[in-house]
Amino acid sequence: RGSYRLQRFLLNPWVQVFLRIGVPILIIVLPLAVYFSDTARRTAAMTVVQEMKHTIEERPEYQVTLMSIDGASPESTDGVRRALALELPISSFHIDLAALRAQIENLDAVAHADLRINTGILQVSISERAPALVWRLQDGLQLLDATGRRLALLRARTDRMDLPLIAGEGANLAAQEALRLLMVAGGPLSPRLRGLVRVGARRWDMVLDRGQRIL
Repeated sequence: RGSYRLQRFLLNPWVQVFLRIGVPILIIVLPLAVYFSDTARRTAAMTVVQEMKHTIEERPEYQVTLMSIDGASPESTDGVRRALALELPISSFHIDLAALRAQIENLDAVAHADLRINTGILQVSISERAPALVWRLQDGLQLLDATGRRLALLRARTDRMDLPLIAGEGANLAAQEALRLLMVAGGPLSPRLRGLVRVGARRWDMVLDRGQRIL
């Protein structure tokens, strides 16, 4: 009767799984658990693993020695280098491309960045935001893109006479409206147009030469 019950017990699917998988695992895990229960052994094992990891990371084929920046103006190139502040050479295992891309795309002038590592070179491809407007403030001039996002400071209006001028508090928040107004008012008014002034954060004045305005 005992033999019969034992055979029935061994035919249980869960028992069979345990015998095929659980027992081999226990045979492997239990000696390891006993061995690594000693603190000194665990520390020695971790030291060996760290040394192996360091040896692999520092191999020459994994070293990044140069950084190439494409598609950026000289000012943006300098900004990217300052933002990343990478000390080369550096192991590619220590480079977080997603984090570096986020740092670059936080720069005002950068619309999109793509980073990749290729044979020891960190290649950075930049898509810059196109300047569309000059915004005059009390403390200086700023370049804006078509959405009103700040791109850079401008030293003098004469540096970008090709771009229309806007002024007034909150003018950057209505940059797209200003561009549409300039497009509609083009043609006969363009030679006389000096710029747009945002009034009361709700409307524009078109400033012409000879001291004239269109409200």
